[in-house]
Amino acid sequence: MFTFKLPYCEECGAVRVPHGLARLSHMLETAVPRNGFFGKFFMWIASWVEKGLDAFLEPHRIIAFARFCTRIRIGSFDAQPPHNTNTRTLALYEGAEATGVTLRTFIFLGLPLCYVAEKEIRGVCEKIVFDIIPRPKGFVSPSLPWMDDKGILKQKLISAGLPCAEGGVAETFTEACAIFDRVGHAVITKPHEGSRGRHTTLDIRDTVELERGFRIAQQIALAVVVEKYLKGTVHRVTLVGGEPVAIARREYPHVFGDGMYTVEELVAIENNAPYRDGVHFQKIDTKHRVVESLRKQNLTLSSVPTLNQKVILNDKNSRLHGTLTEDVTDTVHPENMTLFRQLGTFLADPIVGVDFMISDMSRSWKEQPDAGVIECNSMPFIDVHHRVVSGRQINVAEYLWNEVFK
Repeated sequence: MFTFKLPYCEECGAVRVPHGLARLSHMLETAVPRNGFFGKFFMWIASWVEKGLDAFLEPHRIIAFARFCTRIRIGSFDAQPPHNTNTRTLALYEGAEATGVTLRTFIFLGLPLCYVAEKEIRGVCEKIVFDIIPRPKGFVSPSLPWMDDKGILKQKLISAGLPCAEGGVAETFTEACAIFDRVGHAVITKPHEGSRGRHTTLDIRDTVELERGFRIAQQIALAVVVEKYLKGTVHRVTLVGGEPVAIARREYPHVFGDGMYTVEELVAIENNAPYRDGVHFQKIDTKHRVVESLRKQNLTLSSVPTLNQKVILNDKNSRLHGTLTEDVTDTVHPENMTLFRQLGTFLADPIVGVDFMISDMSRSWKEQPDAGVIECNSMPFIDVHHRVVSGRQINVAEYLWNEVFK
């Protein structure tokens, strides 16, 4: 079968998005003002298309279509996860098994098209169809249309009095400079939409670095978020039904010095750890962005860090680049849990992944000036809680299935 592979992009990392397609998508979204005549007309058309698509995706129609495809041997239902499926889908299968949900993958022409989940509730077999993350049937989320847009999210968080990084959205470099001057000279730039740290630049301290970061983000987005650089540690807070069910600490790929080995040797030792199996946790890559990260710390790959010196190897906080996750759910300060529940009420969505920056989750966020929401994700990788290097492994998918079939 023919497959098209995009060339490697250092800013995207291991999973690249098509730059031109990403920009085109944003261009089409912003070309027509939604409040104008044409904007309202296109929104009306889109709503009818969406209604038709929802009608087609009714479980009984999908199942009937799948059975027809099975009879003519161009499709099938698989009760097991597809070969080489992603770890998020594997987590959904784990949660389904624990909650009595029957989960099947509809394979069409050799490719997974969607998933069908069913569960018997009070003698009735309830069914839903989904493509990535399951949601309760018929539920309309008030925040889903704007949750993944970092610029709109930031405005709404500020209006609601919820802590987040100060900043704004810029479509020109001049606008980016204005935000830079207003926020203070330590910012980050990132595309207004996207995930996994793609085309994000951290710790920008002058206009030369700002322009570079702005251009990098604009490779996949027309609008760029410029915001204060919060100097804490990223924590993934997963909300299910508005409740924080799991919280994991994620640090940038790093090693600690011992006064004997070079940075390169320390990375080689770390990469031999059994948990870096290439499935849930990747090996640290020393080919990309590492030299620049070490330069900011006055180090090279041949430097010998002092005992317990922490060496950051990449500013991409993603498992694809070697980040590890540690569960800290049981040590979260009560005031932080209260804040996350307020955030869950504010978003009013069944499943949200919140990236929250804070130095110490065991202390109140009110005592830490750099604490705040970085972004939210409507299709979170819940599997980050299913496999951790320390702390509890929490079956978040179990909570999710209980919410879906509540």
